[in-house]
Amino acid sequence: MEPRVSGKRAERIIKKLRFPNSHRVEARGFAGGIWLLWDDDRVHITILHNHPQFIHMTIQRQNISFPFTAVYGSPQEQWRRYLWRNLEALAGNVSDPWLLAGDFNAVLTGQERRNRFGQPGQANKLFVECLSKTHLLDMGFSGSKFTWKRGDSSARVDRFLCNSNWRVQFPEASVQHLTRVGSDHNPILLHQGSPQPPKIHRPFRFQVAWLSHPDFAQFVSKNWNSEGSFHDTSMHLVRKLGEWNQKVFENIHIKKRKLLARIAGIQRYLELRPSLFLSNLEKELRVELDNVLLQEEMLWRQKSRSHWVPEEEASTIIPSSSRGACVRDMVGDNGEWLWSNIVPFATRGIIDRLKTLSPPYFNPNHDQVVWWMEPKGQFSVRTAYEAMEVNN
Repeated sequence: MEPRVSGKRAERIIKKLRFPNSHRVEARGFAGGIWLLWDDDRVHITILHNHPQFIHMTIQRQNISFPFTAVYGSPQEQWRRYLWRNLEALAGNVSDPWLLAGDFNAVLTGQERRNRFGQPGQANKLFVECLSKTHLLDMGFSGSKFTWKRGDSSARVDRFLCNSNWRVQFPEASVQHLTRVGSDHNPILLHQGSPQPPKIHRPFRFQVAWLSHPDFAQFVSKNWNSEGSFHDTSMHLVRKLGEWNQKVFENIHIKKRKLLARIAGIQRYLELRPSLFLSNLEKELRVELDNVLLQEEMLWRQKSRSHWVPEEEASTIIPSSSRGACVRDMVGDNGEWLWSNIVPFATRGIIDRLKTLSPPYFNPNHDQVVWWMEPKGQFSVRTAYEAMEVNN
């Protein structure tokens, strides 16, 4: 709440509102000020940082907790520069789902401001750059187009922002502009919706898409301790892979949603006015998105249990008369790989991979298919890893 009053008068008003808890940044003259009013029986708030233009806190309700920043941007542009800088610094320290709201006294596009002649205004360039650097998303709204009106001038200066982690956790959240009464600002209401259900612990599964990451091989080599027992070494690698997947590789679907949201925001802005910076950023994000889409394709193919083969190996063709190859075709009588049968149709990548693996055991009574041809004549690895897992 931006009350424009302070001191004892502020205390009297807060007392009349009958909220058991409050915190505020005092107004400067008749400008600004931020009030927080809450009931500890319904929500718990921990103040983390006070700033003349925002209050940063943690909101906790039942099992839900996230950082929230209440904002009042100064009407003076020179002072708002400090707000953008501080939000950028704050973003570098926030990895959790993050929500922001308030009167930013700035607009993202010219269409969000209209002067007394009905003409659009100009976007605040530093505000746009701040959102780009912090990767914050405008949550949109329903209701009135503008949230502030004085005379014949109007603007959308009040809004909710969030990072992609908050949007993923609360996909049903929406913002509503309420009716303006007794103020030149419209109240804005957040409908939070239900959070995503907590993640269920699942057993470890190797993700083929990990192979597309340039640092994956080095990571595995670094975390594989050949001096310990196989069980201890495997469990250590599994634990490290889980941490690496969460912190470095990240969830493929979340990465995709983040990139699509950023690209959509950039495209909406570019529809209104050109920006070389944002055009170049869109190109970079599209390259990153292409890589994530490839990883997603690998993931779905793996989940569907289709025969997978890396793209650089997928062009290898074997005769259409060959339906498949079993262990007996690939392993000699001495138990070693039968390279004379493998080399004619296997690529260098597959050969190098097989050299690091012990051949699967050949059981004459129950042979195991290790190579299989797809309908188009391409072969795929079924894989040798699965065959070894079954037979060893």
